[in-house]
Amino acid sequence: MSYLERLDARAAMSAGTEPAKGAKGGFDPFEGDPRALIPELPAACADGLRRLPSMPSPRLVRPDLWPVVVSDALGLACDGWAAKAMALGWTDLDLFGAVPNRDGDPAGEGLAVWLAGRRLLALCSTYAVVEDVGGGRSYFNRRQAKGAVLLWRL
Repeated sequence: MSYLERLDARAAMSAGTEPAKGAKGGFDPFEGDPRALIPELPAACADGLRRLPSMPSPRLVRPDLWPVVVSDALGLACDGWAAKAMALGWTDLDLFGAVPNRDGDPAGEGLAVWLAGRRLLALCSTYAVVEDVGGGRSYFNRRQAKGAVLLWRL
């Protein structure tokens, strides 16, 4: 089940209804406080994440990669990793930042952009550990997001 399908199901359960069969992922049916959809995150961050699936792919990002970035961003939020990271001092840019300039420093990209569909295994105040395709491990070092903007502001 995709992240968007899981979000649809969560929203339907909280509203006391079943998710629509065959419904495409998205947030159109949701109204009210975005914190109810993505708990434990600041409202502005949750609202930005809520809008991501309906946003067009930014010109600065390869269109084929945008759905993966959106899925990873929503996964961080819905699986509780974003809230845990923020409790450890990570910022919204550390998690959901992207460098809008193609010539910019890729070190400014946030965790959601860097994940590239990989599974997050652990994090601490300075780095995150992900599982690579072959079962190995990679480390994302939290760093200053110089020149980055939030994904929903691209």
